[in-house]
Amino acid sequence: MALACRSLCHCANAIDVALCFVSALIQWASRTKKQITTHVDIAPPLRSVVRHDTSKAPRRIGGPGAKHEPDSTISSLLLDFFYWKALTVHLCVVGLFFLAPLLCWGNTSNADHVSRVEWATGRSGDSTVLLLIPAEYGHWNQGAVAADKAINPEGHEQPNGQVHQELLIAALWPGLTGDNSKDHGEFDVPGGGRRMIALIHSGAIEEFNGHYYNALRSAYDSAIYRSTKMLCVAPFEQPNKAQDAKAKCYPRDSADIKPPKFGLNRVGVDFSKYPDIPETARHDLMENDIFFSYNKKGELDSVITCMAEEAKTVDDGPEYAFVAQCTHNFVSRRLNAFVSISYRRIYLNSWRAIQSSWDRLLTSFIVDPASDK
Repeated sequence: MALACRSLCHCANAIDVALCFVSALIQWASRTKKQITTHVDIAPPLRSVVRHDTSKAPRRIGGPGAKHEPDSTISSLLLDFFYWKALTVHLCVVGLFFLAPLLCWGNTSNADHVSRVEWATGRSGDSTVLLLIPAEYGHWNQGAVAADKAINPEGHEQPNGQVHQELLIAALWPGLTGDNSKDHGEFDVPGGGRRMIALIHSGAIEEFNGHYYNALRSAYDSAIYRSTKMLCVAPFEQPNKAQDAKAKCYPRDSADIKPPKFGLNRVGVDFSKYPDIPETARHDLMENDIFFSYNKKGELDSVITCMAEEAKTVDDGPEYAFVAQCTHNFVSRRLNAFVSISYRRIYLNSWRAIQSSWDRLLTSFIVDPASDK
């Protein structure tokens, strides 16, 4: 059924193009005939009206605005006949062209609406899986790929022969619906709204060329490093903004332990220990709350960094401009992919459902080699 529908659409399109060409030829011939008839200075008409004046010399009536009797020659009748026939068939085919997709809606092949991605599950690139990403998710990634190619036309040089791939996917929570015509406006809501954006990296956890790589552990270590070694207040954020002021930093050996939340461990900055850090300076990456959890095997399972709970946001008044956000990191095991999702902090209480839903969505893109579905 799907093949028949696609063939019908393609045939309708081909016939329509052919008829447009024939119609154009007929219209050209018809206009040429009319021009020849009305402009007697170029050539005599097929049939002209002759009037006898007092000199008894025949005079052709022509030129712009001249009136002529209806042409009844065989050539004219054929032109008119084929023109109107072609126009009628053309309109019918146009109707068929637009009607066929409606008749076949839901029966066309998914291959017409997906992006095919050979995803490397390891850094060597020797092992891959085929992903079929529906258009409502895939066009974000296509836009990112196009932009990257424009900036880096020769591609990225990979260190040590590693293969690295990325995907960019956006969806709305809950349900992780894609960017379709119905909900398109919600992807442009200031502050994020229900939108979640996932950046997926290949080769999350593995041994390669004598080195052990764990992207999730690296994300945790980086967050801790920023919190302990880069905790600074810029001069313009300090209470006394002297012209010669310098950034004031608070180097620490470890992050402060904060109360757990939503079943997640939490560390970050205990601002009661640093009372001179103003409220307006608590929204930077260095002040983020760092949430994390372990699986039953004792392995790091989730790393989530969010704007510090003590930071002022739009919820605290119109004088504040920030919307609290989180970055949620985990590993999708089937793809061996490091997944980093950005969303508003108000959804943090659903972190388990968010992680499992995104993992299921990404896994659903994998093609079964036996059935290619």
